Amino acid sequence: MSSSASPWSARIERTAAMAAMINVLLIVAVTIPPREGVPTNPCGFLSIRCGERVTLDIILNVLLFIPLGICLAVAGATRSLAVVAALSLSGLVESLQLVLPGRYPALRDLIANGAGGALGAGVASVVPILRHRPAAIGRWISIGWPLVLGGLLTGGGLLLEPSAPDQLWFGQWAPELGNFEHFRGIVVRAQLNGVELPSGPFPTTAEFKERYSSVEVQARAIPPSSASRRLAPIVSVFDDAQREVFILGQQGRDLVFEPRLRAEDWGLRSLAIRARGGLPAIRDTLGLEGNYDRGRLRVASRWDAPNGLITATQHLTPVSSWRVLLPWRWPLTPPVATGLDSLLLGLLAFPLGLGVRFASGSGRKRDLAPAALLSLACAVAALIPLPFGLEVAKWPLWLGFAGGATLGYGTADEAARATTHQLPQRAYDIPGPPQ
Repeated sequence: MSSSASPWSARIERTAAMAAMINVLLIVAVTIPPREGVPTNPCGFLSIRCGERVTLDIILNVLLFIPLGICLAVAGATRSLAVVAALSLSGLVESLQLVLPGRYPALRDLIANGAGGALGAGVASVVPILRHRPAAIGRWISIGWPLVLGGLLTGGGLLLEPSAPDQLWFGQWAPELGNFEHFRGIVVRAQLNGVELPSGPFPTTAEFKERYSSVEVQARAIPPSSASRRLAPIVSVFDDAQREVFILGQQGRDLVFEPRLRAEDWGLRSLAIRARGGLPAIRDTLGLEGNYDRGRLRVASRWDAPNGLITATQHLTPVSSWRVLLPWRWPLTPPVATGLDSLLLGLLAFPLGLGVRFASGSGRKRDLAPAALLSLACAVAALIPLPFGLEVAKWPLWLGFAGGATLGYGTADEAARATTHQLPQRAYDIPGPPQ
């Protein structure tokens, strides 16, 4: 390592080591605090597929340890050492969960955490390769990332399709369920897709399933005088395997609607929408509605009074499917939801801009790169949603995609300059350039 590069390398190592310690504290903060109302060990340590959201559990455990693997590798650890460190930390956490209320150790968590550390260390190994061969890496990113992005959005579109479990359904009016609060108002009437919703087993479940390509729930209810602390189902449907079909409920003073999507079939979470103030403290019968059709998620509350209508609507696109990875139920309102979707799409577009800039070099190819990016943005925004019956993306998503790609393209030169500094070679198990 040259003397001129040493201060830069040492600064990178110190920063990465500090980031690794912060990441360890974050992991402890997420995995150690006890949880109320959760059985101590419902599945058993060796069970891999036990639980309602197995896929979500595994993905979140992998994502939680990826930053740790990156930081350890950049701080100077080999990939093997980064994996061992991730497994050791995970083993400590799983051991502590033996005595914590509402926590339980699982072999699948241990494996997922180790995989996250390995993946993070592998991502870090791209940095020195980029220093030596930026044009080659840029070409791979420019060609491969659009395929990755298209695959992610296609999968997202599949996750947003309605799902009807093939079991006996049970209609519920103001049910008392273990994981939810009890609705303390009065339910007067309920319908699902224009048919009366029973309070008990469905007499003709097959008929309801055939009409379930879209979901429309209507109810009339008198709201309670007090707000709820947690989600309280007003009307809901579960099957005999205790899988949720939909919930129209109260959370605080808000009205929440959550239909079952295909994401839940794959062990992920469904999406929900919230109408703020949809259950005001009035002794009047409210008309409540929740529906989902072709990506349009809507919830509404109305009553006989001036301005007696509160509604919220979201038009979901494939990028909206990132919410199926949330570890908790988070009903979003439209401005926040749209903004977060745009931000995520911008983050996904950032590597594309970076790769195109590295690959284009200088000259005419560099001048054509922005036009290629714009064409790709149009294709992604316009074509991916159509097979799933979803709407073409609105301008905020276009803006997010263009902004992320432009930012990646514009910061590529600075990234190239940064990678010319000598980095700790032992972090990547590859030889450095000849001195």
